[in-house]
Amino acid sequence: MRVIITPPPEIDTRWLEQEVEKALELSLKGIAQMVANDAKKAVARGPKSGRTYTKRFKTNRQTGRIFPTEDRVPHQASAPGEAPATDTGKLVSSIVGDAKGLRAYIEARSAYAVHLEFGTRNMAARPFLNPAVERNRERTALLLRQAVQTAFSRFATKDR
Repeated sequence: MRVIITPPPEIDTRWLEQEVEKALELSLKGIAQMVANDAKKAVARGPKSGRTYTKRFKTNRQTGRIFPTEDRVPHQASAPGEAPATDTGKLVSSIVGDAKGLRAYIEARSAYAVHLEFGTRNMAARPFLNPAVERNRERTALLLRQAVQTAFSRFATKDR
């Protein structure tokens, strides 16, 4: 046996769907920016415990060997598993967050970001995007719930 309950025809549920979708889209834009900012902060200011470099290095294109070329301002590198240490700021400035429809995007647009995030056969991973998503998972869920609740409360108080 089944009993079906539907809203009365005078209630326009399409308006509710549109309001929920708009609220979620707006919330996702803010969430994407929040996670991107968290990733930027981890790269720019997070704790680093790797080697300290005092020389600049270059790679011989013919042999593939790396050799020191000149002195530099000391640079504290990251250890495997830590967010990468910033040196030039290119990685930090390439991290952006945006949302299109019901999907949020956080991306690092520098060419080497994927190698840092996942590592290579010669370098252990220095993840920064996925940990930022994980650190903000609970807050993201809360913000999305609040967006839906706000849309529902607007629907409940709407004049028909």
